[in-house]
Amino acid sequence: MRTENATSLNQIDDQFLDAETLEKAFDIAPPQDKGRMYSIFYEVALESLKENGKIKNYEATVQYSDDDISGIDYWLITTNDKHVPISITGTRFCAQQRRRHHPEIPTIAIRKKSVKETKTINSLKKETIAGIEFYLRSNHKPRS
Repeated sequence: MRTENATSLNQIDDQFLDAETLEKAFDIAPPQDKGRMYSIFYEVALESLKENGKIKNYEATVQYSDDDISGIDYWLITTNDKHVPISITGTRFCAQQRRRHHPEIPTIAIRKKSVKETKTINSLKKETIAGIEFYLRSNHKPRS
């Protein structure tokens, strides 16, 4: 899901910071790299959460790192400096599979029930906040 050196949206041309469609992410991502395309699209939502003060920051995991292998795609840093893991995937079906293997990690599907449609940035933001709240309410101890 990650490129060798995970790039953040901050390193991508500013013209795409307001991208709200998967098609724009497709223009940035390497050809046929759906995982990177989903990451870019999701990072638009993360940047918005960061700009609105809902999270302090986020870090993408590096492909094949221990975190990546354990199902973590991003570490979100809350405003209280808690590190919350998030997993993203393309479809609801894949999200359900990941949740079975890693129920402690909030998992977000980028596409809607209809595989042909993507969720809106606002929908992804709401799911991310819900995932953070779920993780912090659970018995898991976030990294600090």
